[in-house]
Amino acid sequence: MARGSPDPRILHRAALATVARYVEPPRAPRSSSRITFKDMFGVLSQPGARTWALVAVPLIALGSGALWSLVTPALVDAGWSLTRIGVVTSVVASVPALAAALAGGGMCRRWGRATTMLLGAGIQLIGGLSFIPVITTLWPVSGGLELAFGVLGTSCVLAGYTIMNTGIYAVNLGLARTENPGGDFTLLTSISMLGGTVGAWAGLTIAAYSNYGVASRSVWPAPAWGSR
Repeated sequence: MARGSPDPRILHRAALATVARYVEPPRAPRSSSRITFKDMFGVLSQPGARTWALVAVPLIALGSGALWSLVTPALVDAGWSLTRIGVVTSVVASVPALAAALAGGGMCRRWGRATTMLLGAGIQLIGGLSFIPVITTLWPVSGGLELAFGVLGTSCVLAGYTIMNTGIYAVNLGLARTENPGGDFTLLTSISMLGGTVGAWAGLTIAAYSNYGVASRSVWPAPAWGSR
C-alpha cells in the first residue's frame, strides 16, 4: 500500500459497524424450525417466476456479463497500460454507472422493468460500437480520440450492465414472498450471478477463437431477448 493512501481496513470496519447496528424487525414465529424444499424454492411457484428465473434472467445476465468481461482484455490487446485500464474501468466508468443505477429505479417505475432492461441493452450496444475504433482497424484512431472512444465504450457497457441489474433486482424483489423475502431474493439473484459468470466465460472463449467483434455480436442479443 502506497504511503499516504487510506487504509482499506478502516472502510471495511466502518461498513461492518453499520451492519452491526442494524436491528431486524420482529418476525412472526415459524410453525416449524425445519427448512423445507418449499422454503428454499417455493418462489419458483409464483406466477411467471419459472420463466423469469430459468429463461429471462440467464439470458440477460449471460449477455450483459459477457460484454463487460470483454472490456479489459480488449483494452489490453489494444495496447493500453494497466494503469490507464484500471483508472478508466474502476474510477471513470463508475461515475456514469452510479448515475445509471439511480436512474434505473426511476425508469422502472415510469416505463416498466422490461423497457428499462431493453434500454440497458441498447446502452451496452452503443458501448460495444464505441470500441470499434479502439480495437479494430476499420476506423483507426489514436491519442486523445482513442482515449475518448475507450472511455465512452467502457462507460456505456458498464452503465447498461448496471441498468439491467437494477431491473433484475426490481423483479426479484417483486417476486419474493413476504414470509421468506431474503431467501427468495438470494435464490433469484444467485441465478443471475451464475448466468453472468457463464456469460463471461462464453464471451472470452468466443473472443479467443475468433475476435472481440464476433464475441460481442454473439452475446449481445441475449439480454435483448431476455428483457422482452
